[in-house]
Amino acid sequence: MDIPGGLEREAERAGGRAAGRAADVAERAAGDALDEAMAPEEPGAGDSAATDEGAESPGGEGGAGEEPAAGGAQQGSAAAAPVKAFIETERGDSIECLFNPAEFTIAKSNQWSEVTAPGRNTPKLTFAQGQAGTITMELTLDTTATGEAVTKHTTALLALMKIDSELPDANSKTNSARPPFCVFHWGSFHSFKAIIQSLTIRFTYFAGDGTPLRAKAQVTFKQYEDEDAYGPQNPSSGTPETHAVHWVSAGETLDRIAASRYGDPSRWRLLADANGVVDPLELEPGTPLVVPDPQGVGRG
Repeated sequence: MDIPGGLEREAERAGGRAAGRAADVAERAAGDALDEAMAPEEPGAGDSAATDEGAESPGGEGGAGEEPAAGGAQQGSAAAAPVKAFIETERGDSIECLFNPAEFTIAKSNQWSEVTAPGRNTPKLTFAQGQAGTITMELTLDTTATGEAVTKHTTALLALMKIDSELPDANSKTNSARPPFCVFHWGSFHSFKAIIQSLTIRFTYFAGDGTPLRAKAQVTFKQYEDEDAYGPQNPSSGTPETHAVHWVSAGETLDRIAASRYGDPSRWRLLADANGVVDPLELEPGTPLVVPDPQGVGRG
């Protein structure tokens, strides 16, 4: 059915007016709802009762019970404060980990020998020796907050892999020296005495002038000695407080060690007494000797 053009236009205008009125109604309704939501809520009788009950009850909301809860939360927050991990070097220095590792892996293996056993499905195994344990971790080094080069920290790690000719058991005459050992500490965890077996440093972020500001260090610590190989240290024996541990090199005698450690070869008896040495001239290379603190004993 054909609709005259005038009627068609009038119908369009009527529809537009109706749509406009509907939009106005919806807008006013939305405004009323918003005003109602923003208006302060007057406490009712039930709310007053709940408030009174909470005030009377030690454990109620808004009562005295709230204060112990807040104190407990503060104590829990303080107890959860992070402890920084660090690496203690043989010289007694500390290399602080800027960020604690997300994880680390401890590995240990033993060496077993196979003995031929004809007619058996498996050979007989005999224990040969234990292998050195390892600890592997990734350390994040970041100095973007200060803008200083992160190489200050990577250099300290690299130094643990360089030969230190000033260590006690270094011998310039025999050209024997080694890198220092170290110990990794994190809270109550203390690693075995170890050397840095491998170190891989990857620089990942730089300043505009090329200064490295962030690095990832993949570190593998390898066990240097048995955990109980620290020489005789009996607190009840009267031995002076240990200052250091000296590792005997080939050809060393107690008087030479005393001369090196105390500047006085006549103090060899102090070393002998502290370590139970019977013959001061017969020392097995590689033996750890307790070196008493010279401040804790008199001359003798």
